[in-house]
Amino acid sequence: MKRSPASTGAVRATALLAMLALGTTASAQRVEGSVALGGGAATDQRGVHSSAASITPALLMVPDPRLSLSLSATGTRFQTSAWAASGSAGAGLRLPLIAGLALAASASGTGTTTSYDARYLATEATPTLEATIARLTLFGGAHLARGSASLPGTGTPIAGPLGAPASPASGATSTTRTSRGPVYGGVLAFPTSSPDVSGTLVYREERAAVQGIDVHDRALAASWVAGRISVGANAGTRDARDEQATFGGVSAAMMLSRAVGLQLAAGSYASSRTLGTPGGRYATLGLLLRGVSMPEPSNASAERAGLPRPAPGMTRLVLTAPGARRVEVAGDWNQWATMPATRAEDGRWYADVRLPRGDYRYAFRIDGGRWTVPDGVATIDDGFGGRSALLTVR
Repeated sequence: MKRSPASTGAVRATALLAMLALGTTASAQRVEGSVALGGGAATDQRGVHSSAASITPALLMVPDPRLSLSLSATGTRFQTSAWAASGSAGAGLRLPLIAGLALAASASGTGTTTSYDARYLATEATPTLEATIARLTLFGGAHLARGSASLPGTGTPIAGPLGAPASPASGATSTTRTSRGPVYGGVLAFPTSSPDVSGTLVYREERAAVQGIDVHDRALAASWVAGRISVGANAGTRDARDEQATFGGVSAAMMLSRAVGLQLAAGSYASSRTLGTPGGRYATLGLLLRGVSMPEPSNASAERAGLPRPAPGMTRLVLTAPGARRVEVAGDWNQWATMPATRAEDGRWYADVRLPRGDYRYAFRIDGGRWTVPDGVATIDDGFGGRSALLTVR
């Protein structure tokens, strides 16, 4: 219920389910702000479990379908009168290559300060290569992490790494640990009959070396979204010579309106090997306040111009070419086989295609000759000296 090193996994699970319930997609030029207010119980960085309340303002920016940026902060007050405050920044990048392949990378940094004079700083980066076949995406790459902890030496009891018995320190101590190793897994999108319903199953496995100790983590997560309601569950194991642990949790979110929702989460998590903080557990029920700013979808302007609304589950591609006699569209979803587009009275041409989730390149061909892309869309090098439009379907 708080974005601190000891419970980052809990907050990520809750935030993910809340975003799913809001229908968050990787649309171009999207900005989403939210404030989550929660109350329940949580474990702090010392391993002390108590009742707690938290507030988390967050900002998500998607300036391009290939790039997302996030900022957030969390303040948590525990029943023990202790408090923790943290700030986090993250970025995600996904660059489609040839059909079905993409390079992806994510990076984040989190800083935390506490009332008992402990300070934590965590950074991580995960570059991967992804391969998508129908509804299955396989990924493999590396996970790099670095954690720094500064603990007080004033006699304040601080739990040792992995939840060892707390003991006063005679002087302030600082430690830095790094973790690196391979990460791999897969994401399976469940088939659904409605664009308002979606589900995914994710498996992730990571092997790392931290201070000469091999750590092996396995995790499985599932989520299901139906309109404004979403649910999720996750479970995992950790295998190291000094730590054998299981962890998991459940989450749910329901939007009461476009701007107000309820969210809850409960579960447990393993220790942070790079920060030296112990594992713990959490349970929270909270209120979510949210606002979104994004450009009007092209479908809305097309409908005002007299175009029919696309059928459910169809993606509309539109090109303005009033002087064209014939327009076709092609993309890597069908090995660049052309299909005819339909002309509207205002000189625009459109085609509706049914696409599963993923990233696609496409272009329009005018009068059997010149290839072009719509104005204002994201583009990518087509490998032949030209540009292809980039489309992301979520």
